[in-house]
Amino acid sequence: MLNKSARVGIVLTQKWINTSRFRETLHLCKSTLNIVESYEILTNLARSEQELGNIEQAQQDYQQALELCPATDKTTKAVIINNLASIYAKTGKIEEAIAH
Repeated sequence: MLNKSARVGIVLTQKWINTSRFRETLHLCKSTLNIVESYEILTNLARSEQELGNIEQAQQDYQQALELCPATDKTTKAVIINNLASIYAKTGKIEEAIAH
């Protein structure tokens, strides 16, 4: 069960991502992760980092989110894998992209 900080952070950062408020998302995700570990917050953090050009950090955070993501959350898992594959493809790592 998610704690309230994570739930609020997930909803708010997803709305901010949808309106391109990536810097604000980045700060809220980092603050939330100081309180609770959440693969959904990590996913939103990675997305913001990716959009802001912090590709290596985004890749690391997507990977951590993927490791924490339960098999039952197939939608989020698919989003994470897709975004990781996109990073690999854009950085010329075609084999890794295909593997994902």
